[in-house]
Amino acid sequence: MRPIVRTAFILSLLLAPSYAGAQPAGKEDDRALIGGIHYEDSSPARNTYAETQDAAIDYFHKLAEVTSQLGQGATTGAVPAPRDNVIAYLNAAYLYCALNYGECPLVLNGILEADIINSRLAHQAQCPIMTSFWKAWVRSDMEARQKYQVKTGFLKVTADFNQQKRPAYIKCQETVQNEIAPKESDAIFFKSRYSADSSHALTAAKTAKLLEGIKVKVPNVFAAVGSGFGSAEPAKEEGRSIKVKR
Repeated sequence: MRPIVRTAFILSLLLAPSYAGAQPAGKEDDRALIGGIHYEDSSPARNTYAETQDAAIDYFHKLAEVTSQLGQGATTGAVPAPRDNVIAYLNAAYLYCALNYGECPLVLNGILEADIINSRLAHQAQCPIMTSFWKAWVRSDMEARQKYQVKTGFLKVTADFNQQKRPAYIKCQETVQNEIAPKESDAIFFKSRYSADSSHALTAAKTAKLLEGIKVKVPNVFAAVGSGFGSAEPAKEEGRSIKVKR
């Protein structure tokens, strides 16, 4: 799967409008089902907004360093998972981007790249980081926020992406398995995937650039999408899930 990378997309984000007006995010204590994956609830860490925002940007800068090293034949360890508060920030940033453009695969591809690296190193397809992203997405009612805040002009773009392309990110273990399937050695796999002329090599850096653009444009991305950051005890809801249409 090739990331959709457009320089104009990133630069024009600085001119994009903000959104507000949805209800505060919800917390879910019970188990929920997301694309066939059950999960247990966990709350974001209590960090300040600025700390969380910078941590999200720094995460992808560091991931870009790892992909660069792998592309040059170096050996690296597993990529650590982002903290819960960073995952929550990525939810809001992804929603803000998707509301302004109908879709935002760059954020998803940036997250998925970390799972691909770790799975190849472990020789086992898994996607805990991407799964954590969708858990938080459901827990914070981001699906409903996207449904009710998407611009009329982007309704078809959003619907097409969610129905045709998003299932690969929700059912991410199968996607990761396909990506790490080549039989060559790990060294050859990583050098090929992250060579200088490969789009995969640019994914993490471009995700960081996108988040930097949001930082410049938006005082608080949670408020911009009508969500809450560090709120007290949100309402409990049951039975929420992301439905994947085949």
